[in-house]
Amino acid sequence: MEILLFLSIALLFIAPLLTLISQRSTSYVAILNGFVFVVISALIFFHIIPDLIIETGEIVLLFVFLGLLLPWVTEKALHNSNLVHKVSILVAVLGLALHAMMDGMAMSDMHASTHLAYAVAIHRIPMGLLVWWFVKTHFGRFAAYLMLGIIATGTIVGFYFAESLLAPLQATGISYFQAIVAGMLIHVLLHQPHEISESTNQHAEGTGNLLGIVGVILLLEVSDHSSTETNWLHDVASTMTTLSLEIAPILILVFIFVGLIVVFKPGNERKSNHNKYMNAVRYVSHDLQDQLAPWIVLGVFIASFLNSIFQIVQFTDVPVTYSWVEWSSLFLILALLGYSIFRNGMRSLIAELLPHHTHDH
Repeated sequence: MEILLFLSIALLFIAPLLTLISQRSTSYVAILNGFVFVVISALIFFHIIPDLIIETGEIVLLFVFLGLLLPWVTEKALHNSNLVHKVSILVAVLGLALHAMMDGMAMSDMHASTHLAYAVAIHRIPMGLLVWWFVKTHFGRFAAYLMLGIIATGTIVGFYFAESLLAPLQATGISYFQAIVAGMLIHVLLHQPHEISESTNQHAEGTGNLLGIVGVILLLEVSDHSSTETNWLHDVASTMTTLSLEIAPILILVFIFVGLIVVFKPGNERKSNHNKYMNAVRYVSHDLQDQLAPWIVLGVFIASFLNSIFQIVQFTDVPVTYSWVEWSSLFLILALLGYSIFRNGMRSLIAELLPHHTHDH
C-alpha cells in the first residue's frame, strides 16, 4: 500500500505539469477544467457527503447547505465577492487536506481493497488541478505549491498515524466542519478558473464534462462493492434509473407537442415545411432542452438522494418489465442531455438553476 501512497502524492503534483503542457491550447485547458468539475463534484456528492451521512446522520445536509449559502450571503453583505471567494478557497483547500488525511487512513487499512486504494490515488489528479488553478490564480505559485504540500502531508499523516488519529477525527464537530467545507467547495467549483478564457469554445469544456462522467462511472465500477457507501450509491442510481424510465416517455411527448406548436405557430405560413420542421427540431433540441435539462436532472437527483436517506418509497433493482418504449425514450433523453452538455458545458447549464447574477473572481 505504501507504493500507492507515494503514487497518490505524485499524481497530486502532476497538476502544475499538466497546466504547463496545456498552456499552448486553451481548448485543452477547458477539457481538463470540465473533467475536474465533474470528478470533484462526484467526489463531493458520491463520497464525502455519503460518508458524513453514514457517520453523523442526515443533519450534515444542513451544514452542507450552510457552507454553500455562507459565501453567497457574505458576498452580498460585504459587497466584496473577490475577498469572500479567496476565503472560501482557503477553507475548501484546508478541508481537502482533512479529507486527504481520511484517504491516507483508508489506504493504510490492510483490509482495504486494492481497487479502493487505486480510486483514492487516481482522484488526486483532478484534486491537484482544482487546488492549483484556484490557489495559484488568487495567491500565487508558491501558495499553490504550499497547499499541494499540505494535502500531501495530510495524506502521509493519515497513512502512518491512522490508529491514533481515527478516534478524534470521527468527532461530530469534525464531520460538521467537513460538511460546511463540502458546501463551500461547491461554491468554488461553480466559478470558472482564470486559466479558462471566456472566448474558449464551450464544446471543449463540454467534452471534458462527458469524459469526467465516463471517468466517474469507471471509478465507481472499481470501488469496493461491499461497502456501505457503495450500497448507498447503488440505491441512488437504482432510484434515478427507475424515475428516469417513468418520466422519459412523458418528456418525449412534451418535446413532440412543443415542436408541433413551433411548426404551426402563427407567422410560419410563408416558410417551407423543411424550414418549419428544422426550426422546431432546433428549438426542442437546443433552447427547450437547455432550459429544462438542469431542472429535470436536479429534480430526479434530489428525489433519489432524499429517498435513499429517508426511505420514503421502497425501490427494488431496476425491473426488467419496462418495455422498449421506456428504454428507448430514456436513451433518447440521455443522448439529448449529452449533446446539451457538449454544446454548453455543465457550468452554463447549472447557471439556469441560479439567480441571474454573475460576478467574476
